[in-house]
Amino acid sequence: MSDILLAEIYHLQEKLSQTIQQNKHDLPNYCLSNHGSKDLLTLKLFLELQKSENGRELNELLESVETQLLLANEQLLEDLMSSGGIENGNWTRALELLTQIYRTDPQFLQHPVRMKIGAAVALTFAMPVISNAERQAKKEIDPIKRYKTYASLHSVSPSPLFDMFEGLSCWHMRHVVGSWAEDEELEWARQNTAEKFKSPEMIGKATHSMVEYRSSNDEGVSIHAGPAFYNHRPQTLELWSREGGVCGVVSRFGVALCQAHGVPAMPVGQPGHCALTWYDGRQWVLGNKIRGWDQTRFHRGTQVQWGRPALFHLLMSATGDRFLETEKMRIAASFLEPPERFAFLLSQVIPACPQNYDTWRDLLGLATQTQLIGPKVTFVDVAAGKPVSVSSTPGRAGHITSTEADGAWWTGDESAWVEVDFMEPYTADHVKIQWWGYSRPARFSVYAMLQSGSSLVRTEQHQQEGEEGGNDCNKWIVLPGWVVQTRKIRIELFDGKLDPWNKTRMFGIRHVQVFSALQQETAWFQRPNWADKVLSDEIRVQLTDRSRLQNVAEDKPVRVSDTEDRAKKITSKADGAWWTCNDTAWIEIDLQNTCTINQMKIHWWGYSKADRFSVFAITPDNGHVLVRTEDHQMLIAEEGGGDKNCNRWIRLEGWDTGTNRVRIELFEGHRDPWGKNRLFGVREVVLEGAVREVARDLGRCPGDELLEVGKVGGDLLCGNVLELLSEHGLFKGASGDMTFNGACIATIADLVRKLDKKSVSASEDPSVAALTVRLAEGGAWEPKAPKSWIEIDLGGLCVVRRVDITWFGNEQASETALVVETASGNEVISCGRDICVVGKKVRITFSGNGFVVNRVKISGQEFYNKTILRDTVKRYLKDHSFVASKLIEEYLR
Repeated sequence: MSDILLAEIYHLQEKLSQTIQQNKHDLPNYCLSNHGSKDLLTLKLFLELQKSENGRELNELLESVETQLLLANEQLLEDLMSSGGIENGNWTRALELLTQIYRTDPQFLQHPVRMKIGAAVALTFAMPVISNAERQAKKEIDPIKRYKTYASLHSVSPSPLFDMFEGLSCWHMRHVVGSWAEDEELEWARQNTAEKFKSPEMIGKATHSMVEYRSSNDEGVSIHAGPAFYNHRPQTLELWSREGGVCGVVSRFGVALCQAHGVPAMPVGQPGHCALTWYDGRQWVLGNKIRGWDQTRFHRGTQVQWGRPALFHLLMSATGDRFLETEKMRIAASFLEPPERFAFLLSQVIPACPQNYDTWRDLLGLATQTQLIGPKVTFVDVAAGKPVSVSSTPGRAGHITSTEADGAWWTGDESAWVEVDFMEPYTADHVKIQWWGYSRPARFSVYAMLQSGSSLVRTEQHQQEGEEGGNDCNKWIVLPGWVVQTRKIRIELFDGKLDPWNKTRMFGIRHVQVFSALQQETAWFQRPNWADKVLSDEIRVQLTDRSRLQNVAEDKPVRVSDTEDRAKKITSKADGAWWTCNDTAWIEIDLQNTCTINQMKIHWWGYSKADRFSVFAITPDNGHVLVRTEDHQMLIAEEGGGDKNCNRWIRLEGWDTGTNRVRIELFEGHRDPWGKNRLFGVREVVLEGAVREVARDLGRCPGDELLEVGKVGGDLLCGNVLELLSEHGLFKGASGDMTFNGACIATIADLVRKLDKKSVSASEDPSVAALTVRLAEGGAWEPKAPKSWIEIDLGGLCVVRRVDITWFGNEQASETALVVETASGNEVISCGRDICVVGKKVRITFSGNGFVVNRVKISGQEFYNKTILRDTVKRYLKDHSFVASKLIEEYLR
């Protein structure tokens, strides 16, 4: 362990701990300040170095003058710490390479582009980059030579690199300098690319005209023969262009062409296929593809973002400068207490850059770990004593989950599987496996068996050594759990190890333990915490399989306010329209099933659209729930055609309320210009969704039902979640006054508007004081004593963002003091200023006479309020629909 590094980390942590506490009410600005930014990024780098360092080598590195100059450069730190991680975690190697680059080119810190090139090379080559041409020999590409090549290419005029190269981020540059082609091959590519392809938009398509797609060479040797296809010659770009190949060659050649011209690119994997993607300056384009992004994975050996599927690449690309900003804020948040940290992440960091996946992991991890809400969570082994199926040796299967007998299951087969049936659905917090002897797999896969099929949740890459430790014999491993409920798990085993006792056993398992979170020993409560449950339910509503969605309104009965003979046109595919001359109108579609609506589309007739409208979901018990208004509409430009105001299409987000009928009420129409006197006209209403039984099959937990319980913040709560919370004393109330864990569930904008009178106390006239707090206007609290106070009980932990006081007339108190009661004590705040304090009560003390308080308003958010999580996720999905939904789906796995 490097003693220099430890001392630096300790010093920085002490300094930041004090500074962040002093600046916690203005933390975003502190994170953006020069001294705050540098300290936070330096700490992040040092913590990464701590994981990968060799003590003696790192001491020498940190003591060198060159390294100290590098670490003093804030721009270089920003490039290093905002450009993705290093897959093997070898940050020491990255710092070594950066120091070598500095020694080679001492001026590179004075040139922003060369500095980005240097940082990109250091990060990328911290793991060896293997030459495509000499892959069999595992020849490593020289990182210093690679730096010199691109620095030189950029400095000449005119540069052979496309103009976009100069404006690339360091993260984008990693996908240029990390090319698997050697520098001489890249020069060949620049000289042999046709002019018509020399643009960022076209360069990725050049491969199809330069490489012939063929599976056998002129001698009839199959491409599957490997190096023999190319007669064991180095597989250079020139050779590929001359001899051809299949998808892997076509795509990797295209990637190299892009990188040769300074365009970020990489190969990607698709089912049974190799494709490529390149960045054209605006977006990442898939080329030579057979699937979309949803079935695209990172190719082995490429830079992997967050260790996730390839579509996360789009997410990282979309972060821009905001990623760096939120990385600083994330580091700063780690110095806050859990309630404040949760509030800061939710209210400040995620809105600043919702694409930063690490922030979501921090937020959900904090919600899972903290014990601020609800009874303490305990864990039990839900696999204990449960039935086990195996691929062979079934007589020994029972040992795997037995809690009594000391024994084991084993097999001599080359591959095997084990399946444990929990008998009812559970969520896994973590899984422990004890292998028998030395007979353990080099590769394995763990599947959660769901109603809709199996889902791969863990592999050998996720394993950690168990606390039991010991040597390699009878070794324990631990796997992190997952949120999705499952009744069975299946473990598939590959690449076993023959036991040393000549028993011909390739695999052996002594124990499989699956630990699930139980609350107060209540067996059916399987979620580790309510936040995971809420988020899981919300995402499952969003993540329906689009291939199984349908227009549930098609050819369904329609009732209208008038012109009944044309009503059926609204849900028919036949060309036509319904219209009316009335000042107001309504349409009601009978879906003839209880459905979940994913999105709604309305095709207006001519110019006769409604400026105002309301959409109601009518539930099975005939309840009318307002779900959408004109404020939610989005124009579908591609379907508008011609005059965008004529026959306009609009789209509305769907809703998860169980819906039997949809009612649309129309106001403020537009009279048609053709003298027909029609104020409203509708050509078609499309309701894309799924019948409720189908929606459950698309991923919800068995037995989940969304019940209409009550309205909060303009949205409906999931009935099954409320039932669960009620059972554990965390929720009470129905429509109207509702509380969660003792905290009032009110609108986010005003925390105290709907609190009852008992929530407000005062030094005198408490009932008048209560009205002053609760009413929007018209309060008149006039204390007589020279010292007076009002205390507002927020009903639980809340994020207090602002306190405003308005006075009646010109007279004000001579002094006003505000104190928020927090979990750790009292904190003095200022009136009329933006703050961020987590507290339970607000006490306002007044000095003076002759003043009248007209209104006290406290703005903020309920801490750990399900609605906040839900609304945040919905906004996130709306802005980043496909990528975001897949992102959260991956996290939940």
